[in-house]
Amino acid sequence: MGCGTGLHFLFSTQNFVARAQAAEGLVIGHEEVRRGSEIAYAPIIRYAHNAKGDRRDFTSPIATSPPLYPINERVRVLHTSNPHEARIESFRSLWLLPSALLALGALLSLAGARSLLKFIRQTSIEAALAQAGRRVRAKVVQIRQLESALTEERAHIIIAEWVDDDGRLRRLESDPLSEAPPPDLQHVNFLVFPRDPSVYRLIDFNSLDEKQRAS
Repeated sequence: MGCGTGLHFLFSTQNFVARAQAAEGLVIGHEEVRRGSEIAYAPIIRYAHNAKGDRRDFTSPIATSPPLYPINERVRVLHTSNPHEARIESFRSLWLLPSALLALGALLSLAGARSLLKFIRQTSIEAALAQAGRRVRAKVVQIRQLESALTEERAHIIIAEWVDDDGRLRRLESDPLSEAPPPDLQHVNFLVFPRDPSVYRLIDFNSLDEKQRAS
């Protein structure tokens, strides 16, 4: 949405600049713009819009505090025959808004792309484990509790160790679990992808614990 709006303002500004004529303008005053408890100041510009020297006034849509242009400062103005189409020729007046919207849109698109890639990767991992995952029994070495800084919700992570076929000790961590594992939990099962043991997921520890206790 941000990119689309930014492109709209970009093309609109490009079209205006292509049609506009340049003239010298004079800052004759400021219009106060209230923003909550603060006041900003938009410059009022007077310029000659034709060869006869007929003058028009317009107020810039850009308001700042303190004022960006002092009274009696001369500025370059772009204008068309439409009395409502006049802008100060500056980056801030012409290009700041479309640039900001395009940057925001790019950031939002990047965040969306990352979420999509993460979803695709997770789906691929689940499919690979479901098709070729190997069930391994790992020894629980730690149950770590996580606390959210924003809420009182808590999560738990099971950390376990498993020795692979090459005699290599591998450390496996579960995703955060909303339900606390039994404190005496000793072993859990993971599904591990044989060709890449770094790809794995925990199998439901509750049912496993019951089986372990029954055995």
